[in-house]
Amino acid sequence: MDQFSATDIFNTSVRDLPRTRLIQKRRNLLTLLNGDAFYPSSTWPQVTVLFWKKPIGDTDTFRPMLFFLGNGCSLQLITEWILTSQHWTTIQKGVKIARQINFINSNLDSKVHIWFYYDIHHATWLFFNGEFRNINNL
Repeated sequence: MDQFSATDIFNTSVRDLPRTRLIQKRRNLLTLLNGDAFYPSSTWPQVTVLFWKKPIGDTDTFRPMLFFLGNGCSLQLITEWILTSQHWTTIQKGVKIARQINFINSNLDSKVHIWFYYDIHHATWLFFNGEFRNINNL
């Protein structure tokens, strides 16, 4: 796969996984996201509730994606976590979430001065260009 595609990931490695393999995949992803390849969940403010939702809904995809990407998480890792949560919904809904992830990924560079996330190290909101976000305007 030359170019990242959440839709391809959903269609080839999530959609048709047997439930037992999917649960094992989510356990492995959780281990990576909770301290192995990302910061321990005890350091995650505000997105913890969204992280555990199954399935992660339309309006809940954006915020965790920005939080995890902004804090240095691998695009592949957070994408697989969100997409595996779609196993408990319809295929159409899973494809829709995959397209949302593709939209976020393809527009991140052009939205660095608009999109923001909560930065763990600074304990405040930052734009993707590194500038501080005025919390009074949230």
